[in-house]
Amino acid sequence: SGDGEIICKVQSITPDQDDYIKAGLMFRESLDDDAKHAMIYVTPESGNAFQYRSTIAGSCSKTSNATSIDRWLKLKRVDDRFEGYQSNDGITWSLIDSVTISMNSSIYVGLALTSHDNTKKATTKIRNITVEVDGSG
Repeated sequence: SGDGEIICKVQSITPDQDDYIKAGLMFRESLDDDAKHAMIYVTPESGNAFQYRSTIAGSCSKTSNATSIDRWLKLKRVDDRFEGYQSNDGITWSLIDSVTISMNSSIYVGLALTSHDNTKKATTKIRNITVEVDGSG
């Protein structure tokens, strides 16, 4: 509830013939399939991206940034502002993108792991997960 951030290091993804497997972090308003959300993730072949859906059942938008896996990721919320960052070392952060999305004060936060093809699977290593929350919002 309120403002906060989640940080992790996506150390590796071993895909099973699906270059669009995503591993990263997500904030979402509900657990419904078409919920508003903001996420930051890496893929085996396409680098990382900040993706969001600003309306229920709306289309998703994203900003890509071609980098490697073995990347630190940070997703931050301040009021209705969501920001996605990447880092080589977990200390110096580069903003990939940010967006304003009107969401409830209480939202879901966690790891995001997905594939566009549910017959294709992957192994991923995610480490150093931290969550900081300011429940006053």
